[in-house]
Amino acid sequence: MRRFTLYIPLLAALLAASLYVAFVPQTSQTANPDAPTTDTSAPLDAQTERSPTGSYDPRVPVCGATTEGEFCINGTAAEDLNAALAIFDSSGPADSLNYLLEKLDDGAEWSQQCHQMIHIIGHDAARLYPIADVIAVDNRMCQDGYLDGAMEGFADYSDDAAFWEGIKTLCLPMRAQGDAWKASSCAHSIGHAIAFRGVGNYREAVRYCDALPEDLQGSCGGGAIMGIVNPVEGSAVSDLGLPVYSTLDPKGIDATCTDIPLVYAEPCLSIQWTMYPSSWGKRQLLDRLAVVCPGSLVVHYCYDGYGSALYQKTLPTADERGETAAEVTGAARPLLQECYALPAEGIAGCVQGVTYSAVWWYTTVQSSGTGYTSMCPEIPSKWRPSCEVAEEAVLSGY
Repeated sequence: MRRFTLYIPLLAALLAASLYVAFVPQTSQTANPDAPTTDTSAPLDAQTERSPTGSYDPRVPVCGATTEGEFCINGTAAEDLNAALAIFDSSGPADSLNYLLEKLDDGAEWSQQCHQMIHIIGHDAARLYPIADVIAVDNRMCQDGYLDGAMEGFADYSDDAAFWEGIKTLCLPMRAQGDAWKASSCAHSIGHAIAFRGVGNYREAVRYCDALPEDLQGSCGGGAIMGIVNPVEGSAVSDLGLPVYSTLDPKGIDATCTDIPLVYAEPCLSIQWTMYPSSWGKRQLLDRLAVVCPGSLVVHYCYDGYGSALYQKTLPTADERGETAAEVTGAARPLLQECYALPAEGIAGCVQGVTYSAVWWYTTVQSSGTGYTSMCPEIPSKWRPSCEVAEEAVLSGY
């Protein structure tokens, strides 16, 4: 049974981008010129050269030895990631990912850390191999943490020409193969990488997203705004000069989302809700809702993001969200009632955000969409399509 971590801030961007995808013929890709000088034509499972790492791999931050809020691991997660990195050193990233996937199938308890764990593997792979080959072995486990790490590694280890030209074509093969979910995830990861490269202004970042096909630009923008407002995983905040979300003035987020092309305003308005301080409760969210969403360019997406944030604030723990289909939908139903109390212009968006979050959580804990029972038939007909769109957006990824 495959498990995927919950990475809530991705919700709105992946949803918006994965629904409207057109396919074009595959084009050539740009390989990373800073890949290893030794046998770069070898398959990804070839032996790589690296010094022994000892009993604890220095690439993995130990909890207690890092600053608050940064990713760290302990216990079986550290042991399994160490073993996976040893496999990576000897056999390459594909075998390393498969090892961790088997651990998840056997019931490993670190599924909620998996995204960040395989992020490390992707980042290292980009250092050693051409980026087109690196992303080709992504198996979509753990919400594409490997893909995110690979793209950020590409940003780290490429010169300007290779990076800015490479991002234009890297997602095209997935698109040509008809894999809408993976193509949008790829574009989202490119958005992260643009921020990781040091572009700290959203308006500037989306100019680079303009180089992608039109149907992938929104996903790229979503990844960029996440990386700018809430620094991308694995990055050094002090090095990039990016703000930490818990200290960011929310009014600054609102201003960033205005007077920009609609394709970029949508993910910006939606994702901003997940970037408000973690200490905020529903009352503060409602106060912001009254200021931000009414009359906005894309009011539906603004309320969509609010629905996702409402789910997180009301059901912050796994126990509160449930595990079975009945438990998950039962926990979400009261939130739908709260959506119905909003202004008419925002109800559909809120329903979409709550539904998307609930289905996403179910697929996270169950490792698939099998057995999920739709809430849509019980939703009033005028808002039911938003529920159906949200369910399909998540379940189509499995």
